[in-house]
Amino acid sequence: MSLRFFNKPQIYGSALLLFFLTSIFAMNADAGHDAMLTGDTQYHRGVKVFADYCSRCHGVHADGRGRATPLYVKLQSAHPSNFQLKVYAQRPTQYLANIVRDGGKQHSLSEYMPPFGEELTETQIDDVVYFIQKVSVNLAETTHPEVARSEKEK
Repeated sequence: MSLRFFNKPQIYGSALLLFFLTSIFAMNADAGHDAMLTGDTQYHRGVKVFADYCSRCHGVHADGRGRATPLYVKLQSAHPSNFQLKVYAQRPTQYLANIVRDGGKQHSLSEYMPPFGEELTETQIDDVVYFIQKVSVNLAETTHPEVARSEKEK
């Protein structure tokens, strides 16, 4: 097909669209989005576990602003963790898994973080910890719409 079949606005529009799409992919090429875009199954399983068990307190964007946040304010308690902070990517995997399994109180953290060891399988715990660590690689301005979508599906 020859370029003479396209007029200048179509060519410029196509070039602009191509530039826009490549810019979007370049901006989102961090670890969490790489996992999301490459079909990382453990990441996606972790999204599901997080949406089902964690998002009410930790927020659909893993930012510590879940539906239960007003309760924490009322109780004058520490707010749920903001997993978008990079510090969680640096926490040992076993440490995070133990908190999910045993609850916060067992590890001198919030008594409102329940233990999930009897509800979740070891695979589910590994998956949600993997998700938390991937999310934590991102900066706070990054949102995770797949968690919000999964939360709405309930």
